[in-house]
Amino acid sequence: MGNGKDKTEEKKHQLLLDWKKAYIKALIDALKPSGDVLEVGFSLGDAANYIQSFQPKTHTIIEWDPEVAKEAKKWASKFKNVKIIEDSWQNALPSLGVFNSIFFSDYPFVNEMEIVNCPTNDEVDKIIEDANETLNMFEDHLSKMNIEYTDQDIENFYQKIGKDNLKDLFSFFQSLKDHGLITEKQYNESIKKYNLKEETQKETSGKTQKQEDPMLAFLEKCLSKHMRKGSRFSCYLYDNTSKYSDAKFFDSIINNSNYDFYENLISLNVPGFSDYFKSDEALVLVVEKFA
Repeated sequence: MGNGKDKTEEKKHQLLLDWKKAYIKALIDALKPSGDVLEVGFSLGDAANYIQSFQPKTHTIIEWDPEVAKEAKKWASKFKNVKIIEDSWQNALPSLGVFNSIFFSDYPFVNEMEIVNCPTNDEVDKIIEDANETLNMFEDHLSKMNIEYTDQDIENFYQKIGKDNLKDLFSFFQSLKDHGLITEKQYNESIKKYNLKEETQKETSGKTQKQEDPMLAFLEKCLSKHMRKGSRFSCYLYDNTSKYSDAKFFDSIINNSNYDFYENLISLNVPGFSDYFKSDEALVLVVEKFA
């Protein structure tokens, strides 16, 4: 039984690798890396290997995960033109120079099988819904309780029901304080520790602001200080929605006369069990700096 399960997982892994490699090849072909190349996110090294086939002058790779960075350094030992930076791009980028080609593939997974096992959007919504119900239930019973919570109790609240629902956790801690179940000191320390006040301030008119797109944030920084005239950018995307429908991206990049933007949908054989990429088409985009 065990061997059969292992073979099934191995087959799934290989299917994921096959379509991802095809997508990466299309992205790098569109990028046409040359000169000084910057790559963000080493993953399994597929993009790095293909970039090397274009014989760049230099090849700088930023990888934040220690284990992946370790593998990247082993891989890099075969090349004289490769430099591995073990850090986040947010920390590393300001100290770097200008590049001819930039490839961005930054995501918080060590390997593809972790992506297979990660929660789907529906599962995440259910987790948040359950946390909401639990918090509401606790609040209903607060006035009937005559206990004082310890700092460890507060940490348990956060870990078990609150960290995915910070807005309601903020009001929950307020209720605990109002009913005398935690002290003023515990309340203030919790607000600071879990950054809850900052989370609630992100809301305007009852709506939570959309999180910043890390790819766009990275691209804007690169266009400003790390790309010269003729430099090109491409990236690995987990959504094939046209960037023309992304208002912020459109205003910042597509509608800017200093940049040339290109996008194209390509067909891929994405396995049906893939939870994080549901389409059989992927978006290939390239941004080139004109001035």
